[in-house]
Amino acid sequence: MSTQQDRAASWVAIIGGIVAVVTTDLLTEYLNLADSLALWGIACVAFFVVAFFVGLLSLRRWQFGAVLVAIGISVGVIVDAVIQEGFRGHGRNLWPFAIIFFLGLAVPSAGLGLLIGRTAARKRRAGSLDR
Repeated sequence: MSTQQDRAASWVAIIGGIVAVVTTDLLTEYLNLADSLALWGIACVAFFVVAFFVGLLSLRRWQFGAVLVAIGISVGVIVDAVIQEGFRGHGRNLWPFAIIFFLGLAVPSAGLGLLIGRTAARKRRAGSLDR
């Protein structure tokens, strides 16, 4: 695997984590689901998709991809707090707890996404070697 592919996977992990958190929060607010369990489901699906693509790009060590997704989620919560506080006037003074909440949601879904993405990448590489 090339260094360029590692860099691409790193950026997908970080930017994908940020986009997943911001999109989840804005989508649940727009659909008026902010106070329901739908937030959890939307967040889990978003984290799964990001981690799947990180696994598909297949960093050499999956732990590195998981840490980068966690960094992206943490930065995403801070970005979302700035957006909500600065542009929409909603107080987000509990953002440290939101980081813990989103990371807790991301562990099972992002772990499964990384596992399935890495398995798909391995099968894809094995299939291309057989031809």
